[in-house]
Amino acid sequence: PKRDWSSDVCSSDLGQFKGLSTAEGLDPSSELLFPERSRIARKYGDKRRQGAQLAYKAGDLKAGLMVSNGGEPNTNDATTAKELAVRVEGATPMEGLRAAVFVQARDMRLGDDRDLGAALRLERGDFVVRGEFVSGRSGSGTSWSSVADAGYSLMEGRLQPVVRYESVKNNVDADSSASGWTLGLNAYMNRKPQAKFQLSYALLDNFIGNNGTYEESRTALSEKA
Repeated sequence: PKRDWSSDVCSSDLGQFKGLSTAEGLDPSSELLFPERSRIARKYGDKRRQGAQLAYKAGDLKAGLMVSNGGEPNTNDATTAKELAVRVEGATPMEGLRAAVFVQARDMRLGDDRDLGAALRLERGDFVVRGEFVSGRSGSGTSWSSVADAGYSLMEGRLQPVVRYESVKNNVDADSSASGWTLGLNAYMNRKPQAKFQLSYALLDNFIGNNGTYEESRTALSEKA
């Protein structure tokens, strides 16, 4: 991105950035609790957009506003439709608890073509708990997606067992839904900067992917630094 202007608390940029959406989608891959991002992060976040962004940061409060082409990364803008995204994140009065909310409006339509999301993250000692919820609305109806993660550090932070539950309902008016449990283990070689091996085992029910519907288990192993 190109930095156009900045001050002590504000900045404006032009270029290609990650969209202002899910917390896990914005997290660096080296800091993820699992080898793969959750389905809610991949569906609504973890996407790069071309456009203009205005950012504000003061203490623990961060806010951003972005207008983008809403298309795929590294492609020319072929339509006049633009996407608006707003995100606010900050600490809460509760120690260790952070909260974030965002809205994405395709073609600037907040009423009938938008995503609304909220996230919480609590870190207390060796415990970390995080959760996200997104309600999406489009011409095909309203969808609900949620995910909850928890982890606990052992052996002075060298090992971290983690667990995840996620649920997706692509149309709240239909009976079908999908859910999944994931168990994982992170083995840290270094904390700052992070370097670790990650192992996970997932049990999926009715998740739809590129190769069909998943109703089985999946194992993932990765190394991140």
